Amino acid sequence: QAMSYLINREGIVERVLNGIGTPGISPVSMALPWFNDDVHRFAYNPEKAVELLAEAGYGPGDIKLRLYTNESPERVRIAEILQFEAQQVGIEVEVTVEEWGAYLTRIQETDDFDIFILGWAGQLDPDRAMIRQFHTDGANNYGKYSNERVDYLLEQGRTVPPESQESLDFYGEAQEIIVWEAPYGFINYSEEVGLMHPWVKNWEVHPYSAAAWQDVYLMDKQK
Repeated sequence: QAMSYLINREGIVERVLNGIGTPGISPVSMALPWFNDDVHRFAYNPEKAVELLAEAGYGPGDIKLRLYTNESPERVRIAEILQFEAQQVGIEVEVTVEEWGAYLTRIQETDDFDIFILGWAGQLDPDRAMIRQFHTDGANNYGKYSNERVDYLLEQGRTVPPESQESLDFYGEAQEIIVWEAPYGFINYSEEVGLMHPWVKNWEVHPYSAAAWQDVYLMDKQK
């Protein structure tokens, strides 16, 4: 939680991402009906971070962390910002930038890291947005997060109609727990941007980048 209070999400979106995207809140996008608007907000608050660290018995110089990221320029800048913010409250962060393949091998196949910067795409439903990352046995649960209640909620979410109130309740509660326990510090929601000529009609940017061209057959070239 202390680290989450050190993330200046608004500043990162504005300065690093050139205003494209929005500050992160939970693992579920605000564009989805399952997004829980009542989850805790970790607003940028270094003083609160210091308070929490002191309550946990940590003072300046007591915590040293290794932060890993890949060669993405945006992620490197975010890592440097987090390093600076942590330094201001007495946390030493060593940043290591690795080639993409080596980085994924480290995160996916070893425990040789303390914290890392990573993202995921295609989260068009709450199951895909959470069960792989936050279920105890999730395929992408690289931080080894485990909470029996979260496991139950995510499993039950798969058994009810997605448009039902039960679905909203299951995934809403799961978000509350995950955000509060802070296995991740959610930095930002990405935004897809597309450019087209004015004479190209019937084209829309798909919310999942890997499916960007699936509706290309609907395009109409009026020229």
